[in-house]
This record gives sequence, C-alpha cells and structure tokens, in this order.
Amino acid sequence: MAHTITLKLQHAAREFAATDAIGFSLRGGVKYYDRQLKTPAFTNYQAVVFAKAGKQADFYRETLNEGAIVEIFGDSIKIDTYEGKNGQAIVLELNNAKLGFVESAKPTQGLQRLPQPVILPRQRSHPSPIPFDDGIPF
Repeated sequence: MAHTITLKLQHAAREFAATDAIGFSLRGGVKYYDRQLKTPAFTNYQAVVFAKAGKQADFYRETLNEGAIVEIFGDSIKIDTYEGKNGQAIVLELNNAKLGFVESAKPTQGLQRLPQPVILPRQRSHPSPIPFDDGIPF
C-alpha cells in the first residue's frame, strides 16, 4: 500500500554518492497532539530520493533546502528504531521514495515573472479581434 507524507524540511537534504546516481536523504517530522500524554509530539519520517547527475540533481540541490515543503510518497513504510541523543528514537522510513511536489524556500534561478496580461476595454459595438503580438513568450 502506498504512503504519502508532506513535510517542511528543517535542514537541507543530505547528499551522498550512490553507484550510478546521487542520493538525497530527507528527514522531517509531523506535529500532533498525544492525547495520552496530553502534550504535543512528533512523528519522525525519513526518505531517500535518487537523481541522475546533471539537471535532475541540480534541481534537487537547489530546491531541497531548509524550509522547503516537500511531498514524498513511497511503496511501504519501515519502522526504524535506534538510540538517539535523548534516548530511543523511532523513525518511519518511506521505502522506494519519490518526490511528488516541492516548494523551495529559496527562489530558484531561471524562474522569471511573466508579463502581465493586457486587458482591452469593452466596446459597445461588435468587439474587434485581439491584435496578434509576436512579443508574447509562449
């Protein structure tokens, strides 16, 4: 069964070399209210996404930074338990993770503001056709 989670990254993705790709390790938590303890708590998640060297890896480097909002989905979840700084830590790891949506906290280069549309005044008689403009970027 597939699982999807949306996180705000508290730290930039950790990059590492893989055999024929570049891996990006993502970690984050989702805050919830624990009714038994009557305190706020977190569910911790981690996932690794892979990119080929070049434009895909450059895109991940540029967007998977601190403050980015990411949607990650995976085939299944593995429960990972280890001793952390504050005792036992439990992390849910998404297996075979992929990115669905990314909103970078930093503005990316290459994005340009599109020109504002020209709104023509209404005419009382038959409207004339909108003039063709070769300067439109699309």
